Amino acid sequence: MPAAAAAPETGLERRAETTSADEEEPPFCSLGVVALCVINFNESVAVNVIWPFLPFAVVAWGAAPEDIGTYVGWVASSFFASQLATAGLWGLFADAFGRKPALMLGLVGSATAMIALGFAQTLQGAIACRILAGLTNGNIGVTKVMVSEQLSRRQQARAMALLSFNWGAGSVVGPIAGGFLTAKVLAETTGYRSEFLDAFPYAIPCFFSALVSMIGLLLGGLYLPESQKWLQSRQAPAAGSSRCAWLRRRKGQPYAHVPVSAAEAEDEDPKPPAGTDAPSAFAPLTAPTTDEEAPAQAPKLDLELTELNGSRGAPGKARPDSPASVTSVATPDPGPAKAGATVAAADPAPPEDAAPLVPVTPAARRGCLARVVPLPGSPLRNVPLVRCIGLYGSLALATVLIDELFPVIAKLSAARGGLGLTEAEIGQCLVIQGVCLVTFQLFVFHRLVAAAGEQLLFRVAATAMVVLYAAFPLLLAAATAAGPASLWPVVTLVMLVKTSGLGACFSLTFVFINAAARGHSLGAVNGIGQSVASAMRALGPTIGGAVFSASLRLGPVWLHTGIVSIMMALLMIVTLVNVSTLPAWITESGLDRGRPAAAAAHE
Repeated sequence: MPAAAAAPETGLERRAETTSADEEEPPFCSLGVVALCVINFNESVAVNVIWPFLPFAVVAWGAAPEDIGTYVGWVASSFFASQLATAGLWGLFADAFGRKPALMLGLVGSATAMIALGFAQTLQGAIACRILAGLTNGNIGVTKVMVSEQLSRRQQARAMALLSFNWGAGSVVGPIAGGFLTAKVLAETTGYRSEFLDAFPYAIPCFFSALVSMIGLLLGGLYLPESQKWLQSRQAPAAGSSRCAWLRRRKGQPYAHVPVSAAEAEDEDPKPPAGTDAPSAFAPLTAPTTDEEAPAQAPKLDLELTELNGSRGAPGKARPDSPASVTSVATPDPGPAKAGATVAAADPAPPEDAAPLVPVTPAARRGCLARVVPLPGSPLRNVPLVRCIGLYGSLALATVLIDELFPVIAKLSAARGGLGLTEAEIGQCLVIQGVCLVTFQLFVFHRLVAAAGEQLLFRVAATAMVVLYAAFPLLLAAATAAGPASLWPVVTLVMLVKTSGLGACFSLTFVFINAAARGHSLGAVNGIGQSVASAMRALGPTIGGAVFSASLRLGPVWLHTGIVSIMMALLMIVTLVNVSTLPAWITESGLDRGRPAAAAAHE
């Protein structure tokens, strides 16, 4: 009964459904999951290997000591800005050609860019290498898509924690390579010198990162299967439509071929299907399995835009650059001819896989033209999903600020508000950070989720980050107050809170995005999310580095780190407010199988 379908679930119903879902859950441990972990590990190594030596490298490339923050920001921003330009395209590439090809091409691009960075001898050359790395790499978003498609919702939190664990492992290995394999440190610790390292002092850390990329390419090529859900979507496409129809055009057609249901032709804001809780944007699209089942489906309205040169139009048609050029390809019952009507026989036959067609009404024509941006299937019409993507963006901005500025602050002398550390000591700090992240994600995170729930855990973690960022200048002063005796305990405390808080927030954000993206193409959704995150990561280092460099010229020492600390604390407050007002069906896993009817009306 429709009424029963719309009623909220009882505890027994949810428990029975959960039991059924558990029986059908795919195996969590598989070679495919291992390959994804290695690929994610490679991404972490490629990002984190440069942080220990980057402040020293920009000085070697000609930067003044007061401008270190600015130039480090430029190098960091160049990667994320170029990634922003192609993240959405990589998501569409993964939807069109498969998840695995996108990952393999990303690994090749990462290896090539890191080898080139090892030979960089100027700031401009280093920026060009980081741009190349960003343009050819969209693996982070595609990896999360494959996790969400290969595992059940209950397994996703564990899988995201596993990915975070691998990211943490990379954040241990990367700083070790970046801090201990430079020419200067090798000469001091082992006495090894060579003309090659004198000319390219940071080549070995970069070559190490490229080696990890090649290992990921080998393992992924051998053991990573293509996503079964993606293969099924290619083998059995929906009748005249698809989840990515808002961005994809049909092969051989010059413009978008937009199928719209007959109900949507009369109402530009489609209502949820009868007997369901979800609106059409969230309902999965399925194709008829037999020819007898096709007439039982709702008729479709098949619209097509004619070419601007009018080559497809019949004589006597309206001007192709006018709204009247939006015409019906065919009608089931043409009826008597009317003035200005198009004769169906004059147009080419519709594709064989096209759905049944109905006449184009004025309301339908207006609806189609009004849906250019965004179309009904666009994720941008899903307000909770947009907010979750914004959550990802604010977290990315707050994280990249501390990731970029900490090595710069650590190199800065204690008299100017820094820690006065060397390359190897900065690497040790980042190793501590990675160990804390690995420990938290492997042994603590999933237990906290089970005990406190997803939304409560996120709010506690975000609050802890607000306190840490606000107290950051005081912690730096305490770290240098008594020399090494106070340095490493304070650094360990800072890294423990930072990795635990941000690790929990990021892992839960990915779960929220996948929950809110129901009914949408996950490749496109994660491409959009990666684009937003890349925009924030491109913006953050540039602004943070410029603000930090400007603060170094100010008198009070506490301002050298105080301004950026306030910026980061405010970002986490915005993030906390956002997640606290998200719908419960997104933030609580117990409600993920049924959206309230009020949610559709809210959107």
